This record gives sequence, structure tokens and C-alpha cells, in this order.
Amino acid sequence: MPFNSVHQDHGKTMIARRIPSILPDLTFEEALEITKIHSIAGTLKQDTPIITTRPFRSPHHTISGVSLVGGGRVPKPGEISLAHYGVLFLDELPEFNQHSLEVLRGPLEDGIVTISRVNGSFTYPCEFMFVSSMNPCPCGFYGSVDKECTCTPQAISKYMGKISGPLLDRIDIQIEVSPVKYEKLGNDEISESSETVKKRVNSARKIQIERYKEKVKYITITGASNVTGYINDIRKISGLIHKYGGKIIVDGAQLVPHKKIYMYKKDSLENIDFLVFSGHKIYAPFGSGAIIGLRKDFNNNLPDTKGGGTVEYVIDNNQLWLNTPEKNEAGTPNLFGAVAIMEAMKEIEKIGFERIEKNEKELLQYLINGLKELNRVKLYADNDCIDDRLGILVFTIDGMKYYEVGEKLSEIKAIGVRQGGFCSHPYTRRVLGIPNNQLQEYINKNGIPGLVRVSLGIYNSKKEANIFLETVELLCRRYAR
Repeated sequence: MPFNSVHQDHGKTMIARRIPSILPDLTFEEALEITKIHSIAGTLKQDTPIITTRPFRSPHHTISGVSLVGGGRVPKPGEISLAHYGVLFLDELPEFNQHSLEVLRGPLEDGIVTISRVNGSFTYPCEFMFVSSMNPCPCGFYGSVDKECTCTPQAISKYMGKISGPLLDRIDIQIEVSPVKYEKLGNDEISESSETVKKRVNSARKIQIERYKEKVKYITITGASNVTGYINDIRKISGLIHKYGGKIIVDGAQLVPHKKIYMYKKDSLENIDFLVFSGHKIYAPFGSGAIIGLRKDFNNNLPDTKGGGTVEYVIDNNQLWLNTPEKNEAGTPNLFGAVAIMEAMKEIEKIGFERIEKNEKELLQYLINGLKELNRVKLYADNDCIDDRLGILVFTIDGMKYYEVGEKLSEIKAIGVRQGGFCSHPYTRRVLGIPNNQLQEYINKNGIPGLVRVSLGIYNSKKEANIFLETVELLCRRYAR
């Protein structure tokens, strides 16, 4: 949640420091977890056996990356872990070292940070609210109606450029703080106290907990995005869902061909209840797909399709269903499709997921590096840290429509890419950075928002990657307007 002021000294820092005062009360479990972190870090005071208030951490902009995320010979928690279940506030964000800011990207996504040293690896939690503030330019007066900005366009661009796109993608709310006139500051209007606001927050949280307690039946998530290739932490999400008595359904269509998925582990809270995927994604023909889950879960629910071969006996107003799998396979099953999926899975297992992942990561990095050399090409998503991504990248070419890029790649070198919204139009719009209130204006001017997507498979090689890069370079020279 960054605050951007059009003038200096307009209360950005004051607002940020008040945020902990309206956050909901800590649960006992949260208080214990925070206390343990501060005890390990050596910041726990002797007269404070347990921390009962949400942390507020505000490090100076000279802080190093190690101090921010944690480290040392025997790694200790950094500021992001000391802010666990609280607020991490970075005042004057562009003044921070860019490397220090970039190390925040992974922890903001995962809620944990792993620090590896010779004597072992240490994982610390870091689920914090990230709040920052900044001025619109070095002098602080860009856009001000009271004082003229003295910065050059280059200085403003350089100043704003210190905050990378991937980091901004992880910030959900951005607020511009405008100047407040003295008359409004000096009036006698009585505002709400933080205590009053906090009571409402606690009340709302309690209502939500009661509302959804044991009422969350099923939650469906994608294992990995088919737009950017980001991999969701399905274990963590599964643990949260099971905590409230629900079950998780993972759409593994994009994940299954690239990574080995373990549905069941020792910690039952993190197990996956249902895994769904399409056969064609793992190179199996005949249009088949699979839903994997426990037999008892299928038996306890009605079949999706009713028909021959699903019932044991029918009476006038009811029926007795057969057990799974017959219960869920009305009519004649796609036998060829089922066999094709099994054989495809065996083949992928034979190739080895480690080999598949290694090849994809190397090719993805190679393509990213090559496309970054082309001035007209704009890459989207986090292309500096690809550890949490599959072999997928999305881009556009300045001066060409996304569908024109797809057509020319196919026409010139028979290169198959996807272009458009990929059945994920809202997400694609957000990746493109189009605000909701500007969507219609964008459509009127440019048409439906879309991207070009490259998806790497087990068969792709560096030779093919070079052909692709050469063809994109040709498009930039010959067809981009």
C-alpha cells in the first residue's frame, strides 16, 4: 500500500504509523509465533514474556538486503520476519537500495523466507502488511499547484524507475495524497479515534470467521497460471482451507506436465483433495481428462452426469448408485483416452521431471535474455527471478497488435504461440496494467486487451529458441509500425 504525495510533508508517514492501531487483535497463536521470532532475533525484552501487539517495523533507507530479509553466519530473522503479522513500513521508497527492494518480491508472494548458509538452511515466516511512501519526484513538488517542480523529466523518470514493475505488481492499493488546506486541518470536526475503528475491524473479523466456519466446502485454485506461469503455493493454501473444514480442488492442467505433484504427505492439513487436469497438456490424444480424489469423496456426492452404467437399481422416485468409478462414468467411457493418459504419464515419468524442469528453466532464461535485447519487445511478469515460474512467458511488440504477432510467427516460421486473454481476461488486463476505470477507453482505442504467450514443452530445444528470437527480431524490424 504505497502513499504517493504531490507535496512534501502531507502526513504519509503519520498515516502509515497509525495502521497497526486499527488492525485486529492478535490471536494467542499469532502472539506466540511473533514472540518466538523476536526471541530468536534477540529483540525480546526481559519484561515482555509475550508480545501482544502487532509489530510495526520502519527501517532506514540505508538498510542492506541481508538486514531486511535476514542473514548472518548463523542466520537470524530480518526486518520482514520481525514484522510478521504486523506492518513493514518503508518511508521514501525510492531512496532504498534497489537490490534491497528486489529481495522483497519472493517473501511478499510466499509469506516465508529461506536463508541458506554452509551450516544449514533456515526458514522464517514473514506474513506482513507492506506499506511504503514516496514523493512524486526528487524535489517533491511534481504535480503541486502551490510550488513549481524543479526536476528535469530525466530526473523524474530515473527517480520513479527505482521501483521495479514486479515489485509494484505485488502492491494492491496505491493512494495519492493531495495537499490539505489549513482551513480543513483547523476546523473543529471530531474524527473517529483509532479505538473506534478497531472495534469495527474486530467485529467484522469475528463475523467473517463465524460466517465461514465449517461452511467452506470446496475451493478451487489453479496450480499454476496459464498467463504468466506463476506457481501457487498449493500446500499453504490447502492448509488454510482444511483449517476451516473445507476441501481443495487444484486445477493442475498447467502444472502436471511440468512438475511432479504429491497429493498426500504426512501433514494431512496440506494434502490435496482433488487434482484435475487435461490429457492434451501431457501430450495424450483423444480428448481425455482426469479427476483424482478419494473414493469416499466421490461416493458421498452425486455424479455429474447420469446415465447407463451408473446405477445398481432404480425405483419410482429414487435410485441406488453404484460405487466409484462406475458411478461417475455414464455411458461408454473414453477408453482410448484413459489409456492414452496413462501411457503419456509413464513416458513423462521415464523422461524425468528434474530433466524437464532443468530444460525449461534454461530455455526460459535464454528467451528472456534474448527478448530483453529487442527494444520494441515488452516482457510482462517477473523476469528477473523465475524460480516460481513454469516455462511460460508473455510479451507484446510495440507497433503491432498481439494477434498480428501470432499470425506472423505462424506465417513466417510456423511457430505456434497463443495470443489473446487465455481464458483469463481479468488477470490479463491486470498484467497489462490497465486500471478498471480505464478499461472501456482502452478497448475503444486498442481493442480487447491481449498478450502473446510462449509455452515451452519437453521437446523444445535451444535451436528452436534461436529461430524464435530471430523471427521476433524480424517482426520488430519489418512489421512493427
